Amino acid sequence: MTLSDAEIMAAATRAFEANKENIPAEARGKVKNLSLAFRPDTIVIAGTLNMGFIPMPFEAHCEPSVRPDGETLAVRIAKVKAAFFTGDGSSILSALMNQIQAVPEIAAENDTLLVRLPQLLARRGVAVEGRLSQVRVEPGALHFAIG
Repeated sequence: MTLSDAEIMAAATRAFEANKENIPAEARGKVKNLSLAFRPDTIVIAGTLNMGFIPMPFEAHCEPSVRPDGETLAVRIAKVKAAFFTGDGSSILSALMNQIQAVPEIAAENDTLLVRLPQLLARRGVAVEGRLSQVRVEPGALHFAIG
């Protein structure tokens, strides 16, 4: 199965829009201009993190893997690029999770986003039949082995 970054971003956006009223008021608007891109062997999540009066553009370079349950895509933040920022990405992950915590298909574990991909794609009418066993990232495309 192959999915484009645009397909996954559309599914995530739809899930977010359907659940955004459940986001706590203090978390709304912390992360803006969110985008997703697939590059060789990495997933890049980019956006702007509002840190008080200073909007901070960021890129989180992530390593994908499939969890043993065969349904969960783990997206670990391996490297963060941001102006005036150093660290492991936990503050960006925290801000992302506060923003999207209302989406039932997405959770966080330390520095990793856990995406229940079959359920998220079902919102777009895409059925995944079988268990995800491997993931490979190429420019613009995420490839899954299903078996």
